[in-house]
Amino acid sequence: METKFTKGEWKIGQTLSTRTTRSWTEQEISRSNEVENKMVFVNFNTLDEGRGRRLIAKCETKEDAKLIAAAPNMIEAIQAALRIKDLWLPASDNHNEESEGEYQALLKMEEMFNEAMKKATTL
Repeated sequence: METKFTKGEWKIGQTLSTRTTRSWTEQEISRSNEVENKMVFVNFNTLDEGRGRRLIAKCETKEDAKLIAAAPNMIEAIQAALRIKDLWLPASDNHNEESEGEYQALLKMEEMFNEAMKKATTL
């Protein structure tokens, strides 16, 4: 599957130590982090003090931002699992009573992963 989402490592925002922020109080940094930690960026680099970053998403909660930041990695993991499943299922066509549980679990996993991929790739 071709990657159509923004390429690069997605990271949760954070207040960086810059010429400006080094003079901030702990309270100012904490308030800034409350906002930053709800955003997801690509090309977030501490070496350029975050100037090269591009906003991917603004979220309601930090937990939502964590999930969004992990999305590209989860898609890759699902794609890898589905490739492995393709190797297992043909061999399990001749499954028996002893392997029925594993066979059904694999089919359920495939169904769940396909549903997740559908959500991630269609409107």
